[in-house]
Amino acid sequence: MNYCISFTNGVGVQSGPNERSIPGNIVAVQADMPFSGLTTFGTAFLSKFECSQMPHPLLEHITFVDSPGVLYGEKQRTQRAYDFTGVTSWFAAKCDLTLLLFDPHKLDISDEFNRVITSLRGHDDKIRVVLNKADQ
Repeated sequence: MNYCISFTNGVGVQSGPNERSIPGNIVAVQADMPFSGLTTFGTAFLSKFECSQMPHPLLEHITFVDSPGVLYGEKQRTQRAYDFTGVTSWFAAKCDLTLLLFDPHKLDISDEFNRVITSLRGHDDKIRVVLNKADQ
């Protein structure tokens, strides 16, 4: 079974027999799902984590993980109640490909984004950089 997972109010999609949404605190403890390691990030993370299922042949062969965008400025310190960098690193270790999206119109990289990039070290062969909003 393959998964598309999103956290911080996102929607993820997983191959499954029916359309349904599974909260993070449940999916992280289900034996038939590979997310038990996420329990270490606590309820603050699991309350933002969701796995949705739907029947579709494409989803039988691919896994998508959608993370929230990085924060800038004061929000970096006050808006996250969980270890975003740790969660990102956890997923990066398990995936085959990481798409790192950059906004070419922003001249700086926030401290949080820098920590995320640093946490991906060791997975360089799986990283692809995408210039998001490059057509604007």
